[in-house]
Amino acid sequence: MEEQIQKISDAGTVKSKEEKEKIDLKMLIAEDTPEIKEFLEIILAGRYSSVESVENGKLLLEKLSNSEYKIDFIITDNTMPEMTGIAAIRKIREINRLKDIPIILYTTDEDGSLKSEAEALGAVFLKKPVTKMEDLYNLIDSLRRRGDSTIENLSQ
Repeated sequence: MEEQIQKISDAGTVKSKEEKEKIDLKMLIAEDTPEIKEFLEIILAGRYSSVESVENGKLLLEKLSNSEYKIDFIITDNTMPEMTGIAAIRKIREINRLKDIPIILYTTDEDGSLKSEAEALGAVFLKKPVTKMEDLYNLIDSLRRRGDSTIENLSQ
């Protein structure tokens, strides 16, 4: 697994003759599966300036409850212990300073009502796995630039 992550990480890292600067984006990931969490951390840290992670929705909310904590973007799984991603998103949208933060609900769940609820909360529903990292980067960059979390998702 570690070798696969390294290969994908190398492929997903944006480089030129001189190392390009990373995109200035502070990202927070909530994911309970260690391999997926590590994969996302490695892939995203190669492109964005700051990537942090927590293991569940409850810890996500605890981190965000500190008004001094600054974050630009959230990616959360749905099915996690303590609190689901969708429950965390509902609570995040109640926090005035975070009500417009871009959020991707990245999950294996195929429940149509979950997708509808995520979109109603202003989050993008993205089905695991993403097979092309460039698709994930494009989605994140598009949401970041537009400040809009309602664009059509990339899940098939």
